[in-house]
This record gives sequence, C-alpha cells and structure tokens, in this order.
Amino acid sequence: MDEIIAHLKSTGSNAPLVLAGQLSLLETAAVIRRATLALGVDTAAMHLASAFQIPQVVLFGPTNPFHWRPRHPEARIILSGHEGVMTDTDYTMRLEERSMDAIQLAQVIKAIDTLAK
Repeated sequence: MDEIIAHLKSTGSNAPLVLAGQLSLLETAAVIRRATLALGVDTAAMHLASAFQIPQVVLFGPTNPFHWRPRHPEARIILSGHEGVMTDTDYTMRLEERSMDAIQLAQVIKAIDTLAK
C-alpha cells in the first residue's frame, strides 16, 4: 500500500485516504460518494463505489469477478494470477480460487493510472 500511496502522490493526485476499519457502513458510503477513485478488494465498499459509478480498481482473488465485478466503464478489475487488467473476453463462469499474493504492484499502479485524472 505504501508504494501505491507514494505513486499517487508523485503523479500530483490528491493524497489517498486509507480508512479501512474506521468507518460505519453509512460513513463509508458518504466518503465513497465523494471519492475520485476507489481501490480495494471485492467488498461492500467496492459495490458501493460501483453503485455510485466511482472510478475504481477492484482486486479479486478467491471470488470470481464473472459474478461479482462492477459493470461500469470506469471500473478496472485485477484478478490474481491474470496478467494486466481484465477485459470483457477474459471472464469465465468457472474459476478456481486464487491467492491475492499473485497480484503485482505494477498491475495495480497501471490500472490506477488509466483512471487518474
């Protein structure tokens, strides 16, 4: 996470807020509604960001993005063990569980860069 924060600061982006575990669901929704970009794993927070159409990078490992991914154009999906960002032709109904450890920092930074304004 430190490398991602440093990268965002180096691009002149607003300083990212890391609020994991600090907010109620309603507070989380309020913060996400005002966000310029959301980064996280497949959780309620990312589903809220999707509902608000917030640009987002969502990391998937054990869950299958075929079923649970955000479906708006400002979403970038990274699947553990898959090179780069997922495209519409990459999804499959059946998928073995994957460890989050296989997600590369470079993948996340590249996905953020495609959304950063």
